[in-house]
Amino acid sequence: MVVSSSLAAEVWALREGLTLCLDLQIQAVEIELDASAAISFISSNSNTNGDLSGLVDDCRVLLLQLPQVKLLHCYCEANSCADALARLGAAGDGGDSYFVTPPHNVIPLLNFDFLGKHRNRLAPPVCGTSFNT
Repeated sequence: MVVSSSLAAEVWALREGLTLCLDLQIQAVEIELDASAAISFISSNSNTNGDLSGLVDDCRVLLLQLPQVKLLHCYCEANSCADALARLGAAGDGGDSYFVTPPHNVIPLLNFDFLGKHRNRLAPPVCGTSFNT
């Protein structure tokens, strides 16, 4: 499948992650996504009629097979390790990759998280204005 948007990539990655959880017989999982639209699609009781409807339906079915699951939104700054892995995958040949140890570029991010350091959320100025004092 050709992934044509970041939302499609997020839902596709969720589906693959859920499949892996079931293959490993994981009993409880907490999933954090930085795409609130993906969470809305999957959490909604309505059917999606778009290009993602098959993937969304797959995710719903897989979620129901897990004994304990929590689906949460997090800001991308809190998801930097997953973001780095996604960039690594996007730069590759598109094949599946499994790591025994974290890739070199992810280790500093893991250390940062382990130390409990804070990442600032960057946001544009409100209404494009700035204040000078």
